[in-house]
Amino acid sequence: MMASDLIHACDRLAQATDFLGALHMAIETLDERVQSPLLTVLGEAQRRIGDAHNALDEMHQAAMGRAPA
Repeated sequence: MMASDLIHACDRLAQATDFLGALHMAIETLDERVQSPLLTVLGEAQRRIGDAHNALDEMHQAAMGRAPA
């Protein structure tokens, strides 16, 4: 994977994170009975995006010849 591919993937993950943040705010306006399951799913999506971002960061660090932080 080239550095430009990693940068593009990180940008896409940042966009997805922003989208999930906006979605979270919208969900909070819903009835409480609807909120809970949606927030559970949203939390899992946010966790997975975080994991993907960490993996990309590790690949970027390896490509740059540095150990991950």
